[in-house]
Amino acid sequence: MRSNIVHFAAAYVLADIVCQALESEIIAHEPLMEAVTNMAHHMVAKKHPAVHEIESKLSGLRADLKHLKELTAERKLKLTDAVESQTVC
Repeated sequence: MRSNIVHFAAAYVLADIVCQALESEIIAHEPLMEAVTNMAHHMVAKKHPAVHEIESKLSGLRADLKHLKELTAERKLKLTDAVESQTVC
């Protein structure tokens, strides 16, 4: 019984570390994302000839980042569920 508890605790900690690392990686890129967004807004405000393409790319970038964050949250949930299901067996 004690062995199962130790195994569960170790697996849970490992899953948490993996999720935190992924979340940290996303957070680490947020300043770059903000800089790109600011530059895009500046270019749009200055009536850059490719304003429509810039707006489209910026919209895609935002959607991709949102999707990545959703996938990260989903992965965290799945890892947590997997660890918990292992303790039941």
